[in-house]
Amino acid sequence: MPFVRSRIPELMDDPALDSTLHRAALRGLSRLNALACTDLAIWQRIAPIAARTPRPLRFLDVATGSGDLLIRLARRAANERASLEFTACDISATALECASMEARRANISLHMLHQDIFTTPLPAGFDIAHCGLFLHHLDPPQVQNVLGQMSRAAPVVIVQDLRRTYLGLSLATIIPQLVTRSPIVHTDAIISVRAAYTFEEMLDMAAQAGLSNASVSPLRPQRLLLYWERAA
Repeated sequence: MPFVRSRIPELMDDPALDSTLHRAALRGLSRLNALACTDLAIWQRIAPIAARTPRPLRFLDVATGSGDLLIRLARRAANERASLEFTACDISATALECASMEARRANISLHMLHQDIFTTPLPAGFDIAHCGLFLHHLDPPQVQNVLGQMSRAAPVVIVQDLRRTYLGLSLATIIPQLVTRSPIVHTDAIISVRAAYTFEEMLDMAAQAGLSNASVSPLRPQRLLLYWERAA
């Protein structure tokens, strides 16, 4: 049974956060994402779409952070000889600088989009719009706003985020301590789970945003994946 949701600002949400601490936190989050293998779960969703699309698949990542997911997806695409074009969108210039640097190191091409989606709507013309570990930062009206924008930007929307469970809270207390030295991640991991949504809450917000046929499934280790495809 989930506990009552509680959202307070995370340390990484502070625009005055020292850039060195910010970069270290992004590296820590990248390690946690790699440990969770979220890229595999997302690749399993997008690979069939790429296979039936006779041109490069246009993939938008909202609130991309360090771009670590896109880099891992690009490697999977290369291994499968699938053609994708990746756009990394974030409000943080520091995050996009990190994403650009990591992409260059990995010899992977990413388009960068520096944008506050609450003041400037997402551009259209993508095939898939994704966001990961972002919606728990927001209250329901903002979540509905983001989901609505993503559904207008692309005919397929994929969201992966944390689940608000006692097990998730326990893991958030222990695992970051083992994976990263970042005190930002150690603190924000717990705040994030307390602010996360349940399956039912996520589905309800998706329906309110017009994504009425969305589905939500569990991801290890206490995450969720929302998938929506526009009706033909």
